[in-house]
Amino acid sequence: MKATILVIDDDEEMRSLLRFTLEREGYTIISISDGRTALNFLANFKPDLIIADLLIPEVSGIDLIKQLRSNSQFSSMPIIVISAFSSYLEEARKSGATLALKKPVDVLELLNTINQLLAAPSAP
Repeated sequence: MKATILVIDDDEEMRSLLRFTLEREGYTIISISDGRTALNFLANFKPDLIIADLLIPEVSGIDLIKQLRSNSQFSSMPIIVISAFSSYLEEARKSGATLALKKPVDVLELLNTINQLLAAPSAP
């Protein structure tokens, strides 16, 4: 069985696109639209990888990354950040994102990156 990926984005179309693309590749997708719900979910479940938008309601993507990176359970988990605003991407990297990509995302490139991250020896 392939890995479980948590997608956090308030854009329903983006969540649907990622779900469709990644489920076709055999990944299990959990989709959440805001940061607070994501943190509550992550208190009880650890996915293999997270894809998060930066501008999400309740808890921003940057704050979400900082909270996750301060928790030893999530300190090395791959976190891919996506944002329509390139000005936030460097801040995401400094906060601990594994990779920061500008929207619109090339879905095939994203898929290849996910496959590489999850195949790496440090991945769960």
